[in-house]
Amino acid sequence: ILKETPDHWPAVKYRWFVLWATGQAEAALASGQDAFARAADSVKTQEDLATDFLRTTVQKAKENPVLISHVNRAIDLVSGFAGHPRMSGILQFTLQHAQSAMFRDAEALKTGMDGLALYPKYSNTFHHNNSATLFRLGRLEDSVASFGRSLAPFKGRAKPGRTKVVRQYREMAGTYDDNALHQSYGRMTGQLIVKTVGVTAAKCVLDAGCGTGGLGANIRAAHLVGIDLSPDMLAKARERNVYRELVEGDLV
Repeated sequence: ILKETPDHWPAVKYRWFVLWATGQAEAALASGQDAFARAADSVKTQEDLATDFLRTTVQKAKENPVLISHVNRAIDLVSGFAGHPRMSGILQFTLQHAQSAMFRDAEALKTGMDGLALYPKYSNTFHHNNSATLFRLGRLEDSVASFGRSLAPFKGRAKPGRTKVVRQYREMAGTYDDNALHQSYGRMTGQLIVKTVGVTAAKCVLDAGCGTGGLGANIRAAHLVGIDLSPDMLAKARERNVYRELVEGDLV
């Protein structure tokens, strides 16, 4: 297909997938650089290609750790295309996730701050991601403030769509703990709790919205109870064997 139509973008994406899957990192990087250059006349196409390229790179590096050393090069390559005001913002927070996964926290924070200025539509997402990054940088007060800004105001009643939320978390449950931001949340929130309220070993603790149990695995409590809306996330939390009780329920 590409011999006949070099700019057939679905075929270009599939070629990346195959190159990364077969360990041909150099060829994948070269192919990405070439594709981004050929799509220079369309900001939307560049954003779509760069987003897909970065996601595929990180995904394949998780499956094959040998490729991890190449993820930073992919991030550097894609960074040159992020931050265009005519882009939608999806590439921006995809780049931020990748930088966080590689512990490039200072860059991830800058990407998030730039995203707030350029793409206010996704301000909640950027504030949420910045909160996790600030946590890892040890800026706890700033992290809490950023997380607070990520929350939508409560209107007095729950929005419909519980089924949709459950379905979304069913799709995410299997890989949720692979996200470096999620891992750091559990660890550093546990540290903050101990710092704030003291040792929890003799206390009864409710982990509200416990998800996969990332926080529960990082604290000790005489009686630890978790509650979450998603049965699939609760199943992951149960595997940790740290909760006295897990409840499927809606906090709102």
